[in-house]
Amino acid sequence: MAKVTVYYFRVWNQDRRQHLISARPATRERIVGLKGNLIEDTAQEVESSRLDSAGFLYYTLPKAFKLPTQFQ
Repeated sequence: MAKVTVYYFRVWNQDRRQHLISARPATRERIVGLKGNLIEDTAQEVESSRLDSAGFLYYTLPKAFKLPTQFQ
């Protein structure tokens, strides 16, 4: 499987009138498409299979995580 580099990034939020940091890292191409500014120090190399179709890293829950009963 191919490796890709993902980064956290900043984007301007017009409603809040401030820069926000992404909750999930994304590929450089996706960040450029969003007109964001990538944060170089956050680079992570991951398997391309861990990306969603939009170029963001999927969240994975720790193995010990147990979903609360009301959500099962």
